[in-house]
Amino acid sequence: MEITYSCPQRAGGDFAVVAAANRVAGATHATADWHTFETQKVGDLTVLNDNTTISVRCVRLDHALMNVRLIKLTPVVEKDKK
Repeated sequence: MEITYSCPQRAGGDFAVVAAANRVAGATHATADWHTFETQKVGDLTVLNDNTTISVRCVRLDHALMNVRLIKLTPVVEKDKK
């Protein structure tokens, strides 16, 4: 799971991306300003089905958390279990 965001020097904090009971945690890194975006790989997030709500939640806040442009989920093909 990747998130593309901007976050100036005085903003930022910790966040979690949540899908039902599953979550991955991340922390922002400063970009140049509110209009300069960077992509960060956060981790693997299990999404149970197409009806699952995905949300970004603030865990710790310095001033303002971030400006989110994109959350990218990439399907993972499971290997056959023998």
